[in-house]
Amino acid sequence: MDPVSSVTAFLLRYWTSAATDPAIRAIADMLTPEDRRVLDLLASTPDVDERCRQLSQPSGDEWSAARCDRAEQRALRALRHALQRHDLLQP
Repeated sequence: MDPVSSVTAFLLRYWTSAATDPAIRAIADMLTPEDRRVLDLLASTPDVDERCRQLSQPSGDEWSAARCDRAEQRALRALRHALQRHDLLQP
């Protein structure tokens, strides 16, 4: 796996291989289940309203756009830290 220039590049290039690639799985395992779910949705669901709807399903609560945005930012920040710990994020 080559280093990436951004967290977004990692999501686009590698995240969908997380289930089958041990190196990517190790990075994913550093994240909380909620962060992994958010990142899965970011990688697979371009529509922000649909992501928010899917994020709200487990709890049954309706999530505001702000709550969805906070969850996405937190997950991206956690992924950035995991990539930095594995020396996979270019400066």
